[in-house]
Amino acid sequence: MPPKKGGNEKKEGGRAKKAENAAKKADAAAAAAERKEADKWEEGAKAKKQKDLDREAKKAADAARKAEAARLLAEEEASIKSGKPKPSTKAAGKKKVDATPAGPGAIAAGG
Repeated sequence: MPPKKGGNEKKEGGRAKKAENAAKKADAAAAAAERKEADKWEEGAKAKKQKDLDREAKKAADAARKAEAARLLAEEEASIKSGKPKPSTKAAGKKKVDATPAGPGAIAAGG
């Protein structure tokens, strides 16, 4: 049914006010939802940032550990090299061989 011309002003004013309040409520709900989503994104970003910091700290600790191991190895090798030189294994394993074969007289002489 079409509205009557010159209807109840109080009734129409109440409807208009109700529509404005509904619009304000919808805007407020949309803004709250947007803030909530933004907070969720920031929270996720902070967590990821902390993860990256932890990862970098772990890499730095690994690098420091490897550098320490390399330093200790170098010190150990330097202390071994600075000591008395060891004879080579080839020289120690060789025996002096006589160029002349033993004859029948050498066996009787005990040599």
